Amino acid sequence: MMEDFGMRCSKCRNDAIISQRYSGQSLCRDHFIRDLEGKAKREIRRNHWLASGDLIGVPLDGRAASAALLTLLARITGKRRDIGLYALSRDDGDPEAEKRIEEIAAAAGVSVLVWKRDPTKQVREDLAAFASGAGITTIACGKTLDDGAEAVLKAFVSGEIQSLLSGSAPETIRWIYPFEVVPAEEVRLYASLWHDNVPAVDPDGNDELSLKIRDLQQAYTARHPSTRHAVFRLGRRIRFSAPDTKQ
Repeated sequence: MMEDFGMRCSKCRNDAIISQRYSGQSLCRDHFIRDLEGKAKREIRRNHWLASGDLIGVPLDGRAASAALLTLLARITGKRRDIGLYALSRDDGDPEAEKRIEEIAAAAGVSVLVWKRDPTKQVREDLAAFASGAGITTIACGKTLDDGAEAVLKAFVSGEIQSLLSGSAPETIRWIYPFEVVPAEEVRLYASLWHDNVPAVDPDGNDELSLKIRDLQQAYTARHPSTRHAVFRLGRRIRFSAPDTKQ
């Protein structure tokens, strides 16, 4: 929850810019940045997502999550000569979107690689093929805690629990999600601290079921602030504790 009416930082007593109901803390700008970046870095370390020789591509769509992720990774890897970072931009023929993406990339100090959509392939497959061909070893996506919790709820409601399990077919490139433990609201705020006029995060799914689940999740989280964290952890336990059923 954003605050602008005299709340004080729980760490230093300066003016707070956000109140985290799930943690009981209010944080100023500096302590909020440390908190968010600390969560993302712990997730990166836990999953061994950065290694010497990596070339990381961040797909930019001009919205908050991708802009925030590119900024985070630029701040983490900026002084490392053994890791490369690039912005990946899909050529949709939208000059305004292209300009916004170029501005985000320039602010992060990274180059942009542009790819054209192959309509014969799924977007994920198409992006992976382009990135791999360009020498990218890792694709970093701005999936948030909200996205992950929604996916878990949707799997239960639709009866597709198998979608949560490990053991999918190996991919040609590694995908990482440093923001998967960070609420979308905090990702949007982080992006706004570094970039002007960045649109809010657009959820991936806008079908009727996704919208209903999103409303349910938001209503329940309003009463129980740690709901998204609990649902996400449940999904993670299912994913990594279930036996491999492939024969």
